[in-house]
Amino acid sequence: VFFGGIAYGGAVMIWAVSAVEAGSFRLLYQEAMGCQRWQDPGPALGEDFIRKARAKGLRESAVLFKHALRNSLVPVLTVMGPLTAALLTGSFVVEYVFAIPGMGRFFITAVTDRDYPLIMGVTLVYTALLVAANFLVDLFYAYVDPRIRVY
Repeated sequence: VFFGGIAYGGAVMIWAVSAVEAGSFRLLYQEAMGCQRWQDPGPALGEDFIRKARAKGLRESAVLFKHALRNSLVPVLTVMGPLTAALLTGSFVVEYVFAIPGMGRFFITAVTDRDYPLIMGVTLVYTALLVAANFLVDLFYAYVDPRIRVY
């Protein structure tokens, strides 16, 4: 890789791709913060179930991690599904721009070459990954909030 007339190795390319992905993740995070009101665990510490847990004699760490944090994680999990989708589909651009061999690059090459079976196959794989990610988010909902049932 030549940058400014100086040759760099593969490690620089890995850092460049990581920086691009981290930057896109940060932008998505900021967008999620604007669209979704993230719960602050501060007001939840005065709730009845927190006071009851403290009255039972639980340690403060148990009260914070098992009661307050679980209640505050529901909005975070709500955003994790779309963030996963954005990260997976963002790989199309990153792989194509940096000439990294991967499914995203093969997909863009298949679109330009009109290779319909490859387009359908990559779409099916990405769809399966996104459905699995959303399914895991739903399972985490049930784990974090016992009021939510998964049948």
